[in-house]
Amino acid sequence: MFTLPMESVGMAMATYVGQNYGAKKIDRIYQGIRSGLTIQYSYCAVIWVVIFVMKTPLVGLVLSETTSATATGAVEYLTVMSALFFIHGSLMIMRNTLQGLGYSMQAIISGRIKKPLYVWNERPVNSGFLYCQNF
Repeated sequence: MFTLPMESVGMAMATYVGQNYGAKKIDRIYQGIRSGLTIQYSYCAVIWVVIFVMKTPLVGLVLSETTSATATGAVEYLTVMSALFFIHGSLMIMRNTLQGLGYSMQAIISGRIKKPLYVWNERPVNSGFLYCQNF
């Protein structure tokens, strides 16, 4: 839910970059990347604050008991993942920029590189369950 706007800005970059690349306006592509990253980082900062302040009530929307080991793990998960949103936002900008430039295979490969990074973030929670963001 919180990453959807980051994905949307990234998808807009593919169109923006493709049009400017076709028009041979490379300077506008660089400006678009800077603007896209600024939008992503601003959004990530705001969402990090929202999640940091509201993480327990957000978990309570999904889990009925917010004191269980599962809820504790979910709160920890939100804390870690929200702090790393800026990486996801940057990846969306860069990957879709590559796609807009016509380098679709490189964009696909960069998407596959993302999966091991999420698996690397897996670690046991107090109750022994593993968690990760599964894409």
